[in-house]
Amino acid sequence: MWVRCDLGRAAVTLSLVPALLLDTLTLGHLYTVAVLQGICMVFFNLADVSALPKLVATVQLPQAIAQNQGRAFWVRRLPVRRWAPGPLLLGAAFAVLMFCGPVCNVVQLSRRLAMIPDGLQGRVNSAFRFAANVLYPLAGGASRVVRREGLGG
Repeated sequence: MWVRCDLGRAAVTLSLVPALLLDTLTLGHLYTVAVLQGICMVFFNLADVSALPKLVATVQLPQAIAQNQGRAFWVRRLPVRRWAPGPLLLGAAFAVLMFCGPVCNVVQLSRRLAMIPDGLQGRVNSAFRFAANVLYPLAGGASRVVRREGLGG
């Protein structure tokens, strides 16, 4: 499943190259690529989380999850740079987020994988990831409203 998802993401992304070269890239094409990338990412993550407890012992789950987090977390960009008044504050915010995000993910995922019976792993993990991923765009929209309307009354 992992390989198929990565190949799918690569193929979808590579479809942008001829469209750019032929000057036929459209907004619809970009939306389609984004949706297909997201679908492949969801299935890759589900396969990753479901397979991990079968590949490592329960006592090694925190270390294995931490290694996966370290591998994946570096690619995320932070929008904090827009609001940081200087490089010192930006560096401090970046350091805190780079430490807290992976630590939180390792702790909650290790605990969840250790507690959930094998037969329910896929269902619980997919429900958890669905709920978490639904909140991302809602939080983005809420932050735009707060920024536009201001924080005070």
